[in-house]
Amino acid sequence: MRQVGILAAAGLVALKTILPRLHEDHENTQRLARGVCLRENPFISMDLDTVQTNMAVYDFIDGKLSPVTFCERLQKVSPREFEDLDEAITVKMIPISLTKARAVLHNDVSSDDVDAAITKIRYVVDELCRSVPVC
Repeated sequence: MRQVGILAAAGLVALKTILPRLHEDHENTQRLARGVCLRENPFISMDLDTVQTNMAVYDFIDGKLSPVTFCERLQKVSPREFEDLDEAITVKMIPISLTKARAVLHNDVSSDDVDAAITKIRYVVDELCRSVPVC
């Protein structure tokens, strides 16, 4: 490996600049998890004690909503949504099974970004509640 120094330099930058801020990613992830799950809804739940890193895994309850459908909707902004929220918010979340979706935060995700994601997720859940008779 001729260019091992380049890889080592990236590791040194991470240790010096990212590691001291890693707790911020974890705090933001916990805030996102609480923001979504502490507000009762018939679709999504989570054991908040399991959120200890920068990843949050959401459980979809009783097959009432597909993680794929939910994740796809999070990436779209309807005209009504833009009118209601006065901004275009998209959230990238990944379905990882038939009953789970995962959100991963990183050092470029700010506290304001987390607030926007919570707003978007709550909006989508409320929208789905209006269209599904289980709410």
